[in-house]
Amino acid sequence: MNYLMQEKVKRFGILVIMVFFFVSCSVINRDKKDVGVSGRTVLKVSKATQDEISKEMRETLLILNTIMNLLAEGNYTMVEKSASSMGLVRAGEHQEMRDYIWEHQLREWRMNGRAMHAQFDRIAAVANATQDTNAVLKEVGKLYGFCIGCHELFSF
Repeated sequence: MNYLMQEKVKRFGILVIMVFFFVSCSVINRDKKDVGVSGRTVLKVSKATQDEISKEMRETLLILNTIMNLLAEGNYTMVEKSASSMGLVRAGEHQEMRDYIWEHQLREWRMNGRAMHAQFDRIAAVANATQDTNAVLKEVGKLYGFCIGCHELFSF
């Protein structure tokens, strides 16, 4: 499969995940979930898990800041490494979060998280393949969409 075809398949896969995430979120039966005053689903987790999730979000922001600075320098090798460090391999490192997500069947949160980590892998691939700042920035913009979507849907 040539590079362009691989890219089309990857983009289609990410699009399918995004569509599934937003469609599934729109048809959730929220009566079965603990919904807070803001209308967001409240994640009832231990203080330790809250801290772990918050730490992960801070690390995500730090990596995004690093990626932006590296893009400004034109250092695509380090952009790729930085983005890869938050890819799908990273998603498997947080056992307590994974256990909570699976136990409570928070499909929307799980799908969004996987899609976010997959998007970091996509950023790494685009940085490596194109070394084009605008192409990488487009992928970073898509990543922020996952952050925004999650914060609109969930709270502690």
